[in-house]
Parts: sequence; C-alpha cells; structure tokens
Amino acid sequence: MSFADHYLSKQQTATCFPFEKPSRDLKYSIVIPCYNEDRLLVTLDSVWNCQRPESDTEVVVVVNSSETDTPDVINQNLKTIEDFETWKDAHADPAIKFHLLHFQGIRKKYAGAGMARKTGMDFAVHRFNAINQKEGIIIS
Repeated sequence: MSFADHYLSKQQTATCFPFEKPSRDLKYSIVIPCYNEDRLLVTLDSVWNCQRPESDTEVVVVVNSSETDTPDVINQNLKTIEDFETWKDAHADPAIKFHLLHFQGIRKKYAGAGMARKTGMDFAVHRFNAINQKEGIIIS
C-alpha cells in the first residue's frame, strides 16, 4: 500500500489516468490548467528552457471546457491539444516528461481553473503514489 492510496480512492478522477509508470526519480510535477489558450507553447518553451533539476520532472497540462462553452472555445482547445502533441514530439528528454489531460463538457458549476488545477494535482499525486514518492513536489 502506497502513501496516497486512501486519498486517491476517494477521488473521482483517480482511475482515469492511463499513462505509463513514472520514472523512479520523479520528484517534481508542474501542473498547468489550460482553457481557451492560444499561447500554451510559450509556457512549455519556458519550462523546456529552464535548467533541469537533478531529479526528474513531469509537466501536466489540463485542457478543459464546460458544457456551456461555445464552439470557438472547443475548437481552440482542440487546436491547443494538436499543437501540444506536435510540440511534445519535438521535445524528448527522459528527465522531463509532458502529459496532457483533456476534459470537456464539464458541468458549468465545476468547470474552471480550480478544478483543472485539482485534477492535475490529483494526477501528480497518482504518479508519485505509483512510485511511493512521499516527498514529491507539485508546482502550479
């Protein structure tokens, strides 16, 4: 049993993270909420260009939209996802991994940066828990 099993068992999103097991050296997770954003790549470039810490890092981008968002917002989010995938393919480094979570049609009362941030942080906890990294640091 890992340190966050109890917490994760109570989170609705904890079972929807189908990614490969994280590096045993994972120590940092950067969470970036993303909604109707046309400049995500500027942020990713900024993170990419930083000096790497001695431990591994993951960047988690959470793209979200509500059930009431316009087609323009949905289309921008889809373009952002496409841009992210292209950018990610061109930026491979085992010490820093990039993940994208996409949630659309969220009930309006739950949609927003706070929920996206919480979802990303739950993902980070899930990743740290998978390797029993009790000292992982989440940055947002």
